[in-house]
Amino acid sequence: MFSDFDESSIKIKADEKLSAYKLLKQNGISSRFLKSAFSKKLIRFKNEPIKSNFLIDKDEEIEILFERETENHLAQEKELNIIYEDCAIIVVNKESNLSMHPTKNYTKDTFLNYMAYHFKKIGLDRKVRLVNRLDFDTTGLLVVAKSPIAHQLLAKQIENDEFKRYYYGIVCGHIEPPFGIIDFEIEKTKDIKRVVTDNYGAMTKYYSLEKTSNYTLLKLNIITGRTHQIRAQMAYIGHPIVGDTLYGKSSKFIDRQALTAYKISFKHPYLNKQMEFEIDLPKDMKDLLKSDY
Repeated sequence: MFSDFDESSIKIKADEKLSAYKLLKQNGISSRFLKSAFSKKLIRFKNEPIKSNFLIDKDEEIEILFERETENHLAQEKELNIIYEDCAIIVVNKESNLSMHPTKNYTKDTFLNYMAYHFKKIGLDRKVRLVNRLDFDTTGLLVVAKSPIAHQLLAKQIENDEFKRYYYGIVCGHIEPPFGIIDFEIEKTKDIKRVVTDNYGAMTKYYSLEKTSNYTLLKLNIITGRTHQIRAQMAYIGHPIVGDTLYGKSSKFIDRQALTAYKISFKHPYLNKQMEFEIDLPKDMKDLLKSDY
């Protein structure tokens, strides 16, 4: 796929004689990006800018340069729990009580602000591109792309259901059957809360791992992701996430919804090899289970 790469550029080798545009399209790069990159002279052959119809011989390489960008959001210093980083991606274990990006209610002190500072610290003049997102009170694994192409290729995996996301959730009650698929559509409302309908469209697989007196620990796999999908669907079937004040009620044993994104699996955007990251059940969720025996 990509023959060489770093944080400033990627190189692609041709397997046959073809135009630069066709070679890049074959490697999953969007027409919109290519139109901009060719016009800005960011696509090179032997360090010289080329046009889209330039012919590349077999085993020859072309290079895409990544332009310097300005991140418009405030960079704020805070140490993030980075569990993996290379020249294309960063994987972070997100803490709770942290909004993903600035909004009307949270204009600063967000994940994006802290990641913008990390970019600045490592000397990367690039916008922060979030690949996946988590709710304010949900902990777990997030992926950040370091280039527009890395982001494009990962976003395509999400669109094609190839970017796998797994969660642990503690729900109220004992769910029956102990494993199955929930397939109800999630629809937007005028406020933040989502409404579940009987239409098909948003699929979640669940597996019961452990039961306590009043709770069940579930492993959940989102097949087709929607905002608040797990939270809204579990509440709809009568088993809301413990501590979820939006779809259920608060808990004196945990100060957030008991939900964490514990595992993600995807192909590396440049290497095209399978990557998998996994974290343990967070301490506050372990403590919640212990409190109910």
